[in-house]
Amino acid sequence: MKNFITIFLAATLLIMIVLIFIFSVPKTEVEYAKQGVIDLSETSYGEHQLINLDGEWEFYWNQLLEPADFGNDLLSQPTYINVPGHWLHDQSGNTYQPEGYATYRLRIVNVPSKTSLGLRKQNIRSASKIFINGNLILQDGQPTSSEETVLLGNSPQVSYFEIEGTTVELIIQVANYHYLVGGIGKPLILGQQQDIQVHSHKKIFFEVVIITIILVVGLIYLILYISIDVYRKREPAIMPFAFCCISLALQSSLLSERVLYIILPNLSMTWTFKLRYIALCSINIFLILMVNRMAKILPEKLFKMIAAVFGTYILVIILFPVSVFLTFARALIGFSFVLIVSVSFRSLYVYLKRKRLGNTPKSDSIFVLVMFSSIVYHVDHALYAFGVRKDATIGFLCLVFHCLSFVYLLAMRYSEAYKKNEEMSAKLVEAFYSLDKTTQKAQRSEIAFLQAQIKPHFLFNAMSSIISLCYTDGHRAGRILTELSKYLKDSFNIDYVSDYVTIASEIELVKTFVNIERERFGDRIKMEYEIDPAALSAKIIPLVIEPLVENALRHGILKNKKNGRAKLTIKKVAEGISIAVEDNGKGIEEYQLAKIRQSKLKSDVLKGNGVSLININNRLKEFYNKQLNFETSEAGTKVFFTIPIKTEKGDENA
Repeated sequence: MKNFITIFLAATLLIMIVLIFIFSVPKTEVEYAKQGVIDLSETSYGEHQLINLDGEWEFYWNQLLEPADFGNDLLSQPTYINVPGHWLHDQSGNTYQPEGYATYRLRIVNVPSKTSLGLRKQNIRSASKIFINGNLILQDGQPTSSEETVLLGNSPQVSYFEIEGTTVELIIQVANYHYLVGGIGKPLILGQQQDIQVHSHKKIFFEVVIITIILVVGLIYLILYISIDVYRKREPAIMPFAFCCISLALQSSLLSERVLYIILPNLSMTWTFKLRYIALCSINIFLILMVNRMAKILPEKLFKMIAAVFGTYILVIILFPVSVFLTFARALIGFSFVLIVSVSFRSLYVYLKRKRLGNTPKSDSIFVLVMFSSIVYHVDHALYAFGVRKDATIGFLCLVFHCLSFVYLLAMRYSEAYKKNEEMSAKLVEAFYSLDKTTQKAQRSEIAFLQAQIKPHFLFNAMSSIISLCYTDGHRAGRILTELSKYLKDSFNIDYVSDYVTIASEIELVKTFVNIERERFGDRIKMEYEIDPAALSAKIIPLVIEPLVENALRHGILKNKKNGRAKLTIKKVAEGISIAVEDNGKGIEEYQLAKIRQSKLKSDVLKGNGVSLININNRLKEFYNKQLNFETSEAGTKVFFTIPIKTEKGDENA
């Protein structure tokens, strides 16, 4: 299994590297602009190449300049700013607000004359106009000097144009009042028409493949959750995982190439913003829910508070204009980042703690990798949103790694659960085989039958608890099953040579039974023992003490909501061995005591503890000519009796 995990991770990493190489590494050299000018004669630009128009562009803050304005002598001297990138500061150290408007200008000289070229705009935040040699070739939204009149834009576009001379003047008007930061976020690409088309198709294809993988994974697990009841109960994380994948696919389709526009070409930028931030909130809700259902990282109340925060923000997004909910966008992205990082490190802490205790399933290591990929995605998304990174390629690849790793994690958890179930089933078969063999032997007489009988409801409840815990707490289920197996073995360990067992073995049976009940009912059971060591070697008929303790627990203290206590006392006295079982339950009604003393076994009269006590009373009369004594009230019940000491040689001391 360890080798398989290594191969899986290595293969996934290799695929990511290949995809990065194919889709991210430029095939040509990229020459950068200097002081607002690119000289193509000094670049490696050729017939089948593209060039990123990166470098130092002229920058005019708070001005929306037309091409004609650049022939005006009154035009202020430009500053220079790096493209691509945000406009928070220029190369001279001047700083600017995230919201505002500006004009960019670049001159490209020594361009081959009479050439047909293409320009690809990828990400300009948020409304823009692009002029080539005085002609408007692209417009995305409407850049204005006022937030009230601006029209949102920012979708990838391509334009083709003819060049008569050898110089290209590129002027871009930009206005931003909605993104976290304004500017030209991704490179503008200049090249021949065929090369531009190939570049565009590759970028779109890359993102469509990534989004399709994520969406298909989400839909498959959503169908599994809806249609397969057993799997839904076994793996509670599949529902949030499915919706997390769908939300990730939705958000990714609204980033970068905005491939959702292929399906919804008329989708407005307003709803693009709304859907993007709704998806971001949904991702956080479902991701935290998914993690919590797998590892219980956060308290339930804290998770509900986090879900309420994101849920409230979703309502604000739906009900209010873009300008209102974007006021809190920076805080939302920051909160999401801190939340995911905190949960991831909490997951790592839990993993290391389990590993130190030697209680770490193999799937836990994959779970840590899933959370790590989530951190990388959120970091990349935040850097892209703030204009620090040029593209979201790493984030897209991390999405695939995240989803496929989680699919593998679910498969590992299912495999581990299946193996545990097989082990539990083997132990159950062994236990039932022991039960069958012992029951056959116990049929030798009525007394042997009474020794061998075990209440069906106890077995049923114990088995039900084990089956339920197999899917939630395998270690605890194993403990109960081990105790149950021991209980069955001790219960049916009948000596055919002698009708007696030692008190020590009976006490072991009692403790095993109490341990099973404690696993099932927890702190509701408080059991005390006062055992005289001198009495341990004495012999008694089997299955007398344990049924008394069982009655005290089931029909005494378990009827109390809390503070239930029972006590077993065994002492060596002059008359023999004194045995008493006490509880602080509600007592036994007088009419039941009368029927027990008379040994009248009628199911319409006796319910609960009466039948077992009559069996014990009959056997005490049969073997010792003794019977049970009772002290009962609303404060509790004490059942006690004294039997003569039976030695190994068979004589009795009265």
